[in-house]
Amino acid sequence: MNKNLIALVISSVIFSMTFITKVGAKDISIEHFLGEYQGVSVEDPSKTWLPADLDVSIRPHDNGIVMRWITVTQGVNGNIERQKNTVKFHPTKRTSVFAAAMKPNLFGGWEPLDPFNGDPFMWARYLDSTLTVYAKIITDSGAHDMQVYERTLTPEGFIIKIKRLRNENPLQIVNGIVKRKK
Repeated sequence: MNKNLIALVISSVIFSMTFITKVGAKDISIEHFLGEYQGVSVEDPSKTWLPADLDVSIRPHDNGIVMRWITVTQGVNGNIERQKNTVKFHPTKRTSVFAAAMKPNLFGGWEPLDPFNGDPFMWARYLDSTLTVYAKIITDSGAHDMQVYERTLTPEGFIIKIKRLRNENPLQIVNGIVKRKK
């Protein structure tokens, strides 16, 4: 990672701590995360993920939020790969925890996908200044893969940390910075 990116990450962390101190970590609500964001991945220690463009949208939806994120990367073969995700999250009885609703049910509501059919089981939570989305997939062998998307507020946007785990063992960690567009 070059010196400019290191300086940007360090300054974003310092600004984030200042932001939390001013707002108060306990005073942060889901509304603080709403907005449109754009940025780049800046570090992948495993060198398995090439630099990527990241777009994130978090908007109110019913009593919860809808998150859309797009990742544009250059694949190993040189082709540009674009991955889009849209997930609706509804509040649960637990404070700051949201259940994913990804498919319509018979009654016009939305419900989670079935992890036993190879679909991801997803949920989100916010704690202090970090909004985290968890996506767990049960493999054919019964093991599990987990992706964890941590978005920590800064005055300019987010510091993003994306972790991929297999049975709790880290496979990949990618860091990025996105700035608020709107």
